[in-house]
Amino acid sequence: MRKTSFAAASLWVAIPALFAAQTASAEDLGWRRVLTVGCHNTDNTCFVQVDGPPFGQSLGCSRTPDTEFRFDNGDTPQGRRAYASFLLALNSGAPILVTVDGCTQQGTAKLLHYRVGKG
Repeated sequence: MRKTSFAAASLWVAIPALFAAQTASAEDLGWRRVLTVGCHNTDNTCFVQVDGPPFGQSLGCSRTPDTEFRFDNGDTPQGRRAYASFLLALNSGAPILVTVDGCTQQGTAKLLHYRVGKG
């Protein structure tokens, strides 16, 4: 039988705990309506303002709580897909279900994942 060192065994506990700690502060915003969608012309940052109460207080960002979240990857396929999805939701009135986690470079809540529903 192979012996496992205490340090190696500790890693099996520490690594999952680290990942759990990173997502423990994530906030599910519930179903909301998109009020505005936009992007910076100087970098790859896009932003979405939604209805409802402010969110993000548990994230510790400098510009939260707020009703706006951002994503810094507007130039990637994922960012373009997100922008198109939020623009669709804005124009159709369809609700979105959003989870934010962490802070963007601008200090706002950062998009983790989303879903567009049927209005």
